[in-house]
Amino acid sequence: MKLAIATLAGVGLVFATIGSAAATVVTCQQETPPGTLSPDYTCLNGATSLPGTNVGTVGFSTGQVDEIGNITLYNSGSGGAFVNSSNNPSIYEFTWGGGALDITEEIGNNGTALNGINVELGLAASNSLNSDESLSSEIASIHIPFSSGPSGFYTVYDDSLAAGTYVLDTFLAGSNVGDPNYQTDFAPGTTSVPEPASLAVLGASLVGFSAMRRRRRAT
Repeated sequence: MKLAIATLAGVGLVFATIGSAAATVVTCQQETPPGTLSPDYTCLNGATSLPGTNVGTVGFSTGQVDEIGNITLYNSGSGGAFVNSSNNPSIYEFTWGGGALDITEEIGNNGTALNGINVELGLAASNSLNSDESLSSEIASIHIPFSSGPSGFYTVYDDSLAAGTYVLDTFLAGSNVGDPNYQTDFAPGTTSVPEPASLAVLGASLVGFSAMRRRRRAT
């Protein structure tokens, strides 16, 4: 087993290599001790261009990330995850192994972007930014209105999400000012299940279809 340690601009990244397989563990976020279950990512703000700041693998196991930013620790527009006139948009890239995923986002209480912010989720591959900083192709999108205090969490996505590499684009909504810190949380999600009424309609349709086929055979 080979162990290599690299430090870049004061940010420590530990790379563990076993044979040809490599695993990256982020060690610069607020976690005690480093490498504990489901850390948050507060190393760097989101990049203003694609593909964004890479946080590694989102998940709920040791070394994976289940939170980006932290509005309790950072709420001044200068640390954690934030978006303002000189840092717009704020884009993060992450890898997901597939399955149901719930993505929520909350903004803090120091923002002055009266039009609020927009949040979009999209595939990293073959994506680009429009002139308003939105993604050219999004999977899901929401608008978080201005709030003088913490906004509470808004659901960006809650359904099954295929394995792949994704980008999360947070940008000002029609305003060139603002300094809201924000926090994105990832949690096990839910998959869409037909409501009982929908199942009843489907069952009735199948019964009717079967009856029609029997009548046709009888004639």
